[in-house]
Amino acid sequence: MTREQSAGSELVAAKPERGHVVIATAGLRDRIVCIRCEQLFHPFDDEGIRFRRRALKLEGLVGFRHESISLPTLRADASKLHTFALQTVLRAALSNHTPDVPVSELTQWTANRLLDGRPTVDDGPEVFIRIIRGDLGAVSMDPALHQDATPPCYILHMPNMTIFVARDVGGKLDRSCSHMTLRAGTEVTIWRSRIELYELARITDGLAPVAAEMRKVFKKLERSSARRKKKQ
Repeated sequence: MTREQSAGSELVAAKPERGHVVIATAGLRDRIVCIRCEQLFHPFDDEGIRFRRRALKLEGLVGFRHESISLPTLRADASKLHTFALQTVLRAALSNHTPDVPVSELTQWTANRLLDGRPTVDDGPEVFIRIIRGDLGAVSMDPALHQDATPPCYILHMPNMTIFVARDVGGKLDRSCSHMTLRAGTEVTIWRSRIELYELARITDGLAPVAAEMRKVFKKLERSSARRKKKQ
């Protein structure tokens, strides 16, 4: 994660399993794949970063569309966003940090599509993007299996974006979001909301082991901010 991906604010990285909490001044990076693969991932990562910024500000708004409620539809490359979601699942599987996201038929299929330069959106799993507003929306967490969904799916917690990915090649998401899944084209319909209770519960449960360290780090940030304001 770069500072751009975190909306330009201070980045704090927590690794509860190690008891570490640090201020990540240069962003967060984890070398998981080779340079060639990073080059393959780059255009899709860029589209994901740009889309997040536009979606928060509703830039490129086409209109509000849906049968019963108004949802913003933005100009975006849905095909690149779909591949961005799948390559994030692939990265998670290869990292060995996320037991809920194993190497599977889906991740192998995704790797083959990337290497062949072929899109994933036409016959891949359904993908749905939810934009998270508010201060807590900037929290990023490891990808996980969303057990409460029907059927269960992968959930990718990124700064201001939660992305849901069906677990199987050609797999479907819950019917409630089927009208907002990514389709090939230049328009993307999004759901914008505050953070959900199950997401908040995951944050609090995950950070509980390092709560004291988190308080120390945020106190340090508060003092640093106060000093900057005095200088101004």
